[in-house]
Amino acid sequence: MTYNIDLRGQTLHVELRGSMYAGDATAFRRASKAALEGRRCSRVEVDLSHLDYIDSAGLEVFISLHKRCVKEGGSLAVRGLSGPVKELFEITRLDKVFLQE
Repeated sequence: MTYNIDLRGQTLHVELRGSMYAGDATAFRRASKAALEGRRCSRVEVDLSHLDYIDSAGLEVFISLHKRCVKEGGSLAVRGLSGPVKELFEITRLDKVFLQE
C-alpha cells in the first residue's frame, strides 16, 4: 500500500492506494500521527478510490483518527468507496459513522 498525507491548515488530506493490511495500517498510523503531532485536527478527508482492500487493523486507524477529530470538534470524511472496501464499510456500518463525499 502507498499513501499520501498532506496537512493543510487543520485538515488532514489522505490518499490511499493498493491494499491495507496490518503492517500497512501500523505504518499509516505512525505517519498520520506524526503529521498531526502538536497540531489541532478539525477534519480528516480520505480518498479511498484507489484502495482495493482494507483489513480490520486499517479500519481501526480510521476509527482512531475519527475519534481524535470528534474530540476536537471535527470529523472524518471518506470518498471513493467501492468494491470490497465499500462492502466492509457497510458491513461494519462505518459508512454511517464517517461522512461520505
